[in-house]
Amino acid sequence: MSRYTLILILIIFLRNILIAGDSSSVIDSPRILSMGNTYIAVDGGYDSAFFNPAFFAKSDNSFIVQRLTVGLNSDAMILYTGLSSDIENFTGNPDFSNTPSDLIDNLNNLKANFRITGPLFLSYQGDNFGIMLFNSLNGNVSFTGASLPSTSMNLDFDITVVTGFGITIPIETPKKHSLSAGLNFKYVNRVRFSRQDVPFFKAGTIVNPFSLSSDFLMGQAIGVDIGLAYKNNGFTAGLILTDFFGMTFSWKKYNSRFQEYTNSGAIEDTRVSPSLGAGVAYKLKNIFNIDEKIISKISFAFDIRDIFVEENSFFNMLHMGMEFLILQTLTFRFGYNQGYPTLGLAFSILDIIILEYTLYTYESGIMPGQNPVTYHFLSSTIKL
Repeated sequence: MSRYTLILILIIFLRNILIAGDSSSVIDSPRILSMGNTYIAVDGGYDSAFFNPAFFAKSDNSFIVQRLTVGLNSDAMILYTGLSSDIENFTGNPDFSNTPSDLIDNLNNLKANFRITGPLFLSYQGDNFGIMLFNSLNGNVSFTGASLPSTSMNLDFDITVVTGFGITIPIETPKKHSLSAGLNFKYVNRVRFSRQDVPFFKAGTIVNPFSLSSDFLMGQAIGVDIGLAYKNNGFTAGLILTDFFGMTFSWKKYNSRFQEYTNSGAIEDTRVSPSLGAGVAYKLKNIFNIDEKIISKISFAFDIRDIFVEENSFFNMLHMGMEFLILQTLTFRFGYNQGYPTLGLAFSILDIIILEYTLYTYESGIMPGQNPVTYHFLSSTIKL
Protein backbone atom coordinates (compact mmCIF):
# COMPACT_ATOMS: atom_id res chain seq x y z
CA MET A 1 0.00 0.00 0.00
CA SER A 2 1.49 3.35 -1.06
CA ARG A 3 2.00 6.36 1.18
CA TYR A 4 -0.62 8.33 -0.76
CA THR A 5 -3.23 5.61 -0.27
CA LEU A 6 -2.60 5.65 3.49
CA ILE A 7 -2.96 9.44 3.56
CA LEU A 8 -6.24 9.23 1.61
CA ILE A 9 -7.64 6.61 4.04
CA LEU A 10 -6.63 8.77 7.01
CA ILE A 11 -8.33 11.83 5.50
CA ILE A 12 -11.57 9.87 4.94
CA PHE A 13 -11.42 8.47 8.47
CA LEU A 14 -10.83 11.85 10.13
CA ARG A 15 -13.49 13.50 7.98
CA ASN A 16 -16.07 10.96 9.07
CA ILE A 17 -15.11 11.42 12.73
CA LEU A 18 -15.97 15.12 12.50
CA ILE A 19 -19.51 14.33 11.26
CA ALA A 20 -21.25 12.59 14.15
CA GLY A 21 -24.78 12.68 15.49
CA ASP A 22 -26.13 9.14 15.71
CA SER A 23 -25.29 5.66 16.96
CA SER A 24 -24.75 2.31 15.30
CA SER A 25 -26.97 -0.68 15.95
CA VAL A 26 -26.01 -2.42 19.20
CA ILE A 27 -25.94 -6.14 20.01
CA ASP A 28 -26.27 -6.47 23.78
CA SER A 29 -24.00 -9.46 24.41
CA PRO A 30 -24.17 -10.49 28.10
CA ARG A 31 -20.66 -11.93 28.01
CA ILE A 32 -19.14 -8.78 26.58
CA LEU A 33 -21.04 -6.34 28.80
CA SER A 34 -20.24 -8.22 32.02
CA MET A 35 -16.54 -8.31 31.08
CA GLY A 36 -16.34 -4.52 31.10
CA ASN A 37 -17.60 -4.25 27.51
CA THR A 38 -14.39 -5.78 26.14
CA TYR A 39 -14.61 -7.48 22.75
CA ILE A 40 -11.73 -6.52 20.47
CA ALA A 41 -9.52 -9.49 21.40
CA VAL A 42 -12.09 -11.70 23.18
CA ASP A 43 -12.71 -14.83 21.10
CA GLY A 44 -14.63 -18.00 21.87
CA GLY A 45 -18.11 -16.53 22.39
CA TYR A 46 -21.06 -17.40 20.21
CA ASP A 47 -21.15 -13.85 18.83
CA SER A 48 -17.49 -12.73 19.13
CA ALA A 49 -16.94 -12.58 15.37
CA PHE A 50 -19.79 -10.11 14.91
CA PHE A 51 -17.81 -7.66 17.07
CA ASN A 52 -14.37 -8.35 15.60
CA PRO A 53 -14.83 -9.96 12.16
CA ALA A 54 -11.25 -11.25 12.19
CA PHE A 55 -12.57 -14.10 14.37
CA PHE A 56 -14.54 -15.44 11.41
CA ALA A 57 -11.24 -16.91 10.17
CA LYS A 58 -11.77 -20.28 11.82
CA SER A 59 -13.62 -23.55 11.33
CA ASP A 60 -16.27 -23.52 14.05
CA ASN A 61 -19.91 -23.94 13.04
CA SER A 62 -22.63 -22.63 15.38
CA PHE A 63 -26.28 -21.73 14.97
CA ILE A 64 -28.24 -19.42 17.29
CA VAL A 65 -31.97 -19.93 16.81
CA GLN A 66 -33.19 -17.51 19.48
CA ARG A 67 -31.91 -15.00 22.00
CA LEU A 68 -33.75 -12.54 24.19
CA THR A 69 -31.84 -10.01 26.27
CA VAL A 70 -33.77 -7.49 28.37
CA GLY A 71 -32.02 -4.65 30.18
CA LEU A 72 -33.64 -2.19 32.59
CA ASN A 73 -32.28 0.42 34.94
CA SER A 74 -33.75 0.73 38.46
CA ASP A 75 -36.25 3.43 37.40
CA ALA A 76 -37.47 1.25 34.53
CA MET A 77 -38.01 -1.66 36.91
CA ILE A 78 -40.08 0.66 39.15
CA LEU A 79 -42.05 1.96 36.16
CA TYR A 80 -42.78 -1.34 34.43
CA THR A 81 -43.50 -3.46 37.52
CA GLY A 82 -46.56 -1.48 38.56
CA LEU A 83 -46.52 2.23 37.85
CA SER A 84 -47.17 1.94 34.11
CA SER A 85 -50.53 0.24 34.67
CA ASP A 86 -51.46 2.91 37.26
CA ILE A 87 -50.56 5.64 34.75
CA GLU A 88 -52.62 4.06 31.98
CA ASN A 89 -55.61 3.59 34.32
CA PHE A 90 -55.49 7.17 35.57
CA THR A 91 -54.79 8.89 32.25
CA GLY A 92 -57.45 6.80 30.51
CA ASN A 93 -60.09 8.45 32.71
CA PRO A 94 -58.36 11.31 34.56
CA ASP A 95 -60.02 12.73 37.64
CA PHE A 96 -57.86 15.66 38.70
CA SER A 97 -59.89 16.14 41.88
CA ASN A 98 -58.54 12.78 43.04
CA THR A 99 -54.97 12.78 41.74
CA PRO A 100 -53.03 9.81 43.18
CA SER A 101 -50.37 11.65 45.19
CA ASP A 102 -48.26 8.54 45.80
CA LEU A 103 -48.10 7.97 42.04
CA ILE A 104 -46.97 11.55 41.44
CA ASP A 105 -44.31 11.24 44.18
CA ASN A 106 -42.93 8.04 42.63
CA LEU A 107 -42.76 9.59 39.17
CA ASN A 108 -41.04 12.81 40.21
CA ASN A 109 -37.75 13.03 38.23
CA LEU A 110 -37.98 9.35 37.27
CA LYS A 111 -36.02 8.37 34.17
CA ALA A 112 -36.55 4.84 32.91
CA ASN A 113 -33.97 3.39 30.50
CA PHE A 114 -34.53 0.11 28.66
CA ARG A 115 -32.66 -1.99 26.09
CA ILE A 116 -33.93 -5.15 24.42
CA THR A 117 -32.25 -7.46 21.92
CA GLY A 118 -34.53 -10.09 20.39
CA PRO A 119 -36.70 -12.12 20.38
CA LEU A 120 -35.91 -12.03 16.64
CA PHE A 121 -32.32 -13.29 16.71
CA LEU A 122 -30.85 -15.71 14.19
CA SER A 123 -27.17 -16.21 13.52
CA TYR A 124 -25.02 -18.77 11.75
CA GLN A 125 -21.24 -19.05 11.70
CA GLY A 126 -19.57 -21.34 9.20
CA ASP A 127 -16.05 -21.65 7.87
CA ASN A 128 -14.70 -18.10 7.46
CA PHE A 129 -18.09 -16.40 7.30
CA GLY A 130 -21.23 -15.66 9.30
CA ILE A 131 -24.61 -13.95 9.11
CA MET A 132 -26.90 -12.51 11.77
CA LEU A 133 -30.43 -11.07 11.75
CA PHE A 134 -31.82 -9.46 14.90
CA ASN A 135 -34.01 -6.72 16.29
CA SER A 136 -33.11 -4.34 19.10
CA LEU A 137 -34.83 -1.59 21.04
CA ASN A 138 -33.14 1.23 22.94
CA GLY A 139 -35.06 3.99 24.67
CA ASN A 140 -36.04 5.97 27.73
CA VAL A 141 -39.12 7.47 29.40
CA SER A 142 -38.70 10.43 31.74
CA PHE A 143 -41.01 12.45 34.01
CA THR A 144 -40.32 16.04 35.06
CA GLY A 145 -42.28 18.35 37.34
CA ALA A 146 -43.54 18.04 40.90
CA SER A 147 -47.34 18.56 40.69
CA LEU A 148 -48.46 16.94 37.42
CA PRO A 149 -45.22 15.79 35.73
CA SER A 150 -44.92 15.92 31.98
CA THR A 151 -43.66 12.87 30.12
CA SER A 152 -41.04 12.41 27.39
CA MET A 153 -40.03 9.33 25.40
CA ASN A 154 -37.14 8.64 23.02
CA LEU A 155 -37.02 5.30 21.26
CA ASP A 156 -34.97 3.60 18.54
CA PHE A 157 -36.19 0.27 17.16
CA ASP A 158 -33.73 -1.47 14.81
CA ILE A 159 -33.84 -4.47 12.53
CA THR A 160 -30.26 -5.28 11.60
CA VAL A 161 -28.54 -7.69 9.23
CA VAL A 162 -24.82 -8.35 9.69
CA THR A 163 -22.74 -10.53 7.42
CA GLY A 164 -19.02 -11.05 7.88
CA PHE A 165 -16.00 -12.73 6.34
CA GLY A 166 -12.59 -13.61 7.70
CA ILE A 167 -9.31 -14.87 6.29
CA THR A 168 -6.07 -16.15 7.72
CA ILE A 169 -3.03 -14.18 6.58
CA PRO A 170 0.04 -16.40 6.04
CA ILE A 171 3.02 -15.40 8.16
CA GLU A 172 6.40 -17.13 8.35
CA THR A 173 6.26 -18.12 12.01
CA PRO A 174 5.66 -21.35 13.93
CA LYS A 175 2.17 -22.82 13.74
CA LYS A 176 1.21 -21.49 17.16
CA HIS A 177 1.21 -17.97 15.66
CA SER A 178 -1.64 -16.74 13.47
CA LEU A 179 -2.80 -13.49 11.91
CA SER A 180 -6.34 -12.99 10.64
CA ALA A 181 -8.43 -10.19 9.15
CA GLY A 182 -12.13 -9.73 8.55
CA LEU A 183 -14.96 -7.47 7.37
CA ASN A 184 -18.48 -6.97 8.68
CA PHE A 185 -21.17 -5.46 6.48
CA LYS A 186 -24.19 -4.06 8.34
CA TYR A 187 -27.60 -2.94 7.15
CA VAL A 188 -29.77 -1.17 9.73
CA ASN A 189 -33.43 -0.25 9.35
CA ARG A 190 -34.33 2.11 12.21
CA VAL A 191 -37.64 3.46 13.50
CA ARG A 192 -37.17 6.58 15.65
CA PHE A 193 -39.97 7.74 17.91
CA SER A 194 -39.70 10.88 20.05
CA ARG A 195 -42.29 12.84 22.00
CA GLN A 196 -41.35 15.57 24.44
CA ASP A 197 -43.19 17.22 27.34
CA VAL A 198 -46.46 15.33 26.94
CA PRO A 199 -49.02 16.42 29.60
CA PHE A 200 -49.49 13.92 32.39
CA PHE A 201 -53.11 13.18 31.50
CA LYS A 202 -51.84 11.88 28.11
CA ALA A 203 -48.84 9.96 29.52
CA GLY A 204 -50.60 6.62 29.14
CA THR A 205 -50.36 6.92 25.35
CA ILE A 206 -46.54 6.79 25.29
CA VAL A 207 -45.43 4.86 28.39
CA ASN A 208 -45.64 1.58 26.48
CA PRO A 209 -42.52 1.45 24.24
CA PHE A 210 -44.27 -0.86 21.75
CA SER A 211 -47.10 1.53 20.88
CA LEU A 212 -46.37 4.16 18.23
CA SER A 213 -49.13 6.64 18.92
CA SER A 214 -47.89 9.56 16.82
CA ASP A 215 -45.54 10.49 13.98
CA PHE A 216 -42.20 8.74 13.72
CA LEU A 217 -39.13 8.60 11.48
CA MET A 218 -37.77 5.65 9.56
CA GLY A 219 -34.24 5.50 8.19
CA GLN A 220 -31.74 3.06 6.73
CA ALA A 221 -27.96 2.95 6.84
CA ILE A 222 -25.10 0.68 5.75
CA GLY A 223 -21.85 0.29 7.69
CA VAL A 224 -18.56 -1.58 7.46
CA ASP A 225 -16.31 -2.84 10.28
CA ILE A 226 -12.71 -3.90 9.73
CA GLY A 227 -10.94 -6.19 12.20
CA LEU A 228 -7.48 -7.68 12.73
CA ALA A 229 -6.39 -10.34 15.23
CA TYR A 230 -2.99 -11.81 16.08
CA LYS A 231 -2.79 -14.99 18.19
CA ASN A 232 0.12 -16.66 19.93
CA ASN A 233 -0.92 -19.56 22.14
CA GLY A 234 -3.24 -18.02 24.75
CA PHE A 235 -2.42 -14.41 23.84
CA THR A 236 -4.56 -12.41 21.40
CA ALA A 237 -4.17 -8.82 20.18
CA GLY A 238 -6.83 -7.12 18.10
CA LEU A 239 -7.56 -3.92 16.21
CA ILE A 240 -10.97 -2.67 15.01
CA LEU A 241 -12.14 0.16 12.78
CA THR A 242 -15.89 0.35 13.42
CA ASP A 243 -18.16 1.99 10.84
CA PHE A 244 -14.99 2.97 9.02
CA PHE A 245 -16.67 4.65 6.06
CA GLY A 246 -19.35 6.17 8.26
CA MET A 247 -23.02 5.19 8.49
CA THR A 248 -25.51 7.75 7.18
CA PHE A 249 -29.18 7.42 8.11
CA SER A 250 -31.54 8.86 5.50
CA TRP A 251 -34.92 9.59 7.10
CA LYS A 252 -38.57 9.63 6.02
CA LYS A 253 -41.51 10.71 8.18
CA TYR A 254 -44.60 8.53 8.79
CA ASN A 255 -47.80 8.89 10.78
CA SER A 256 -49.04 6.33 13.33
CA ARG A 257 -50.80 4.42 10.49
CA PHE A 258 -47.44 3.93 8.70
CA GLN A 259 -48.40 6.35 5.93
CA GLU A 260 -45.50 8.40 4.57
CA TYR A 261 -45.67 12.18 4.62
CA THR A 262 -44.98 13.50 1.14
CA ASN A 263 -44.82 17.20 2.10
CA SER A 264 -42.95 17.04 5.41
CA GLY A 265 -39.93 18.85 3.94
CA ALA A 266 -36.34 17.71 3.90
CA ILE A 267 -35.25 15.79 7.01
CA GLU A 268 -31.55 16.10 7.73
CA ASP A 269 -29.50 12.93 7.49
CA THR A 270 -27.66 11.77 10.59
CA ARG A 271 -24.26 10.13 10.61
CA VAL A 272 -22.51 7.62 12.84
CA SER A 273 -18.97 8.50 13.81
CA PRO A 274 -16.25 5.91 13.04
CA SER A 275 -14.39 4.43 15.98
CA LEU A 276 -10.88 3.05 16.39
CA GLY A 277 -10.01 0.57 19.12
CA ALA A 278 -7.28 -1.83 20.18
CA GLY A 279 -7.36 -4.68 22.66
CA VAL A 280 -5.49 -7.63 24.13
CA ALA A 281 -6.67 -10.82 25.81
CA TYR A 282 -5.03 -13.80 27.49
CA LYS A 283 -6.42 -17.27 28.23
CA LEU A 284 -5.29 -19.73 30.90
CA LYS A 285 -6.34 -23.35 31.32
CA ASN A 286 -5.99 -23.10 35.08
CA ILE A 287 -4.60 -20.78 37.74
CA PHE A 288 -2.49 -21.39 40.86
CA ASN A 289 -2.41 -25.12 39.96
CA ILE A 290 -6.08 -25.48 40.95
CA ASP A 291 -7.73 -28.53 39.42
CA GLU A 292 -9.46 -27.67 36.13
CA LYS A 293 -12.60 -29.41 37.40
CA ILE A 294 -12.87 -26.61 39.98
CA ILE A 295 -11.71 -23.52 38.06
CA SER A 296 -10.98 -23.46 34.33
CA LYS A 297 -11.19 -21.40 31.14
CA ILE A 298 -9.78 -18.23 32.70
CA SER A 299 -9.69 -15.22 30.36
CA PHE A 300 -8.44 -11.66 30.84
CA ALA A 301 -9.15 -8.79 28.44
CA PHE A 302 -8.28 -5.12 28.04
CA ASP A 303 -9.63 -2.65 25.44
CA ILE A 304 -9.04 1.01 24.68
CA ARG A 305 -11.59 2.46 22.26
CA ASP A 306 -12.90 5.70 20.75
CA ILE A 307 -9.33 6.92 20.66
CA PHE A 308 -10.02 9.88 18.34
CA VAL A 309 -13.15 11.11 20.12
CA GLU A 310 -11.73 14.36 21.42
CA GLU A 311 -14.33 15.09 24.09
CA ASN A 312 -13.84 11.68 25.73
CA SER A 313 -11.85 11.48 28.94
CA PHE A 314 -9.17 8.79 29.12
CA PHE A 315 -11.28 6.78 31.59
CA ASN A 316 -14.17 6.65 29.10
CA MET A 317 -11.89 4.79 26.70
CA LEU A 318 -10.88 2.04 29.16
CA HIS A 319 -12.48 -1.40 29.36
CA MET A 320 -11.18 -4.41 31.34
CA GLY A 321 -12.66 -7.78 32.18
CA MET A 322 -12.18 -11.41 33.11
CA GLU A 323 -14.18 -14.64 33.23
CA PHE A 324 -13.71 -18.17 34.58
CA LEU A 325 -15.68 -21.40 34.77
CA ILE A 326 -16.55 -22.93 38.15
CA LEU A 327 -17.16 -26.68 38.53
CA GLN A 328 -17.61 -27.02 34.76
CA THR A 329 -21.05 -25.45 35.14
CA LEU A 330 -21.24 -21.80 36.18
CA THR A 331 -19.33 -18.96 34.51
CA PHE A 332 -18.39 -15.89 36.58
CA ARG A 333 -17.49 -12.60 34.89
CA PHE A 334 -16.15 -9.31 36.23
CA GLY A 335 -15.10 -6.08 34.59
CA TYR A 336 -14.35 -2.39 34.67
CA ASN A 337 -16.18 -0.22 32.15
CA GLN A 338 -15.44 3.52 31.89
CA GLY A 339 -14.70 3.73 35.61
CA TYR A 340 -17.53 1.45 36.83
CA PRO A 341 -17.59 -2.22 37.89
CA THR A 342 -19.53 -4.83 35.91
CA LEU A 343 -20.33 -8.44 36.71
CA GLY A 344 -22.18 -11.41 35.26
CA LEU A 345 -23.22 -15.02 35.72
CA ALA A 346 -23.89 -17.61 33.02
CA PHE A 347 -25.36 -21.09 33.32
CA SER A 348 -25.40 -23.56 30.45
CA ILE A 349 -27.86 -26.43 30.12
CA LEU A 350 -26.47 -29.21 27.90
CA ASP A 351 -24.55 -26.51 26.03
CA ILE A 352 -27.80 -25.69 24.23
CA ILE A 353 -29.70 -23.30 26.53
CA ILE A 354 -27.66 -20.48 28.08
CA LEU A 355 -29.11 -18.35 30.90
CA GLU A 356 -27.25 -15.18 31.88
CA TYR A 357 -27.45 -12.22 34.27
CA THR A 358 -25.42 -9.02 33.83
CA LEU A 359 -24.95 -5.89 35.91
CA TYR A 360 -23.59 -3.18 33.62
CA THR A 361 -22.86 0.53 34.09
CA TYR A 362 -21.66 2.99 31.48
CA GLU A 363 -20.89 6.72 31.53
CA SER A 364 -23.23 8.80 29.36
CA GLY A 365 -21.32 11.99 30.18
CA ILE A 366 -17.76 13.05 29.48
CA MET A 367 -16.08 12.36 32.85
CA PRO A 368 -16.49 9.35 35.20
CA GLY A 369 -19.16 10.04 37.82
CA GLN A 370 -20.89 12.70 35.72
CA ASN A 371 -23.95 10.72 34.56
CA PRO A 372 -23.69 6.93 35.08
CA VAL A 373 -26.45 4.64 33.78
CA THR A 374 -26.78 1.17 35.33
CA TYR A 375 -28.64 -1.72 33.71
CA HIS A 376 -29.69 -5.15 34.92
CA PHE A 377 -29.78 -7.61 32.01
CA LEU A 378 -31.44 -11.02 31.84
CA SER A 379 -30.74 -13.15 28.80
CA SER A 380 -31.68 -16.55 27.39
CA THR A 381 -30.06 -18.12 24.32
CA ILE A 382 -30.75 -21.30 22.38
CA LYS A 383 -27.62 -22.48 20.57
CA LEU A 384 -27.24 -25.51 18.30
